[in-house]
Amino acid sequence: MNVQEILGSFYLLNQFPGLPLFNCSKCSHSFSHKDHLLHHLEQHKDVYPCTLCANTFTRKDSLKRHERTIHNVINKNSLRGHYNK
Repeated sequence: MNVQEILGSFYLLNQFPGLPLFNCSKCSHSFSHKDHLLHHLEQHKDVYPCTLCANTFTRKDSLKRHERTIHNVINKNSLRGHYNK
């Protein structure tokens, strides 16, 4: 557990007493919302490699953002509706 994680948990406990904390069972992170924990848990699962370079990502949305910003890959789902007119 690093200093930032300790301070984050300390802040949550002291600023919001009685607030239920959702703790990651794989590491020491704590979250005030269950959906934040579920989003965080994705990084403990699969690894998503970029097919255009050597980078790997622990979350699929991070890979998609990388492809879009670094390699200018256009997500075909973002074009949905533009060709249906």
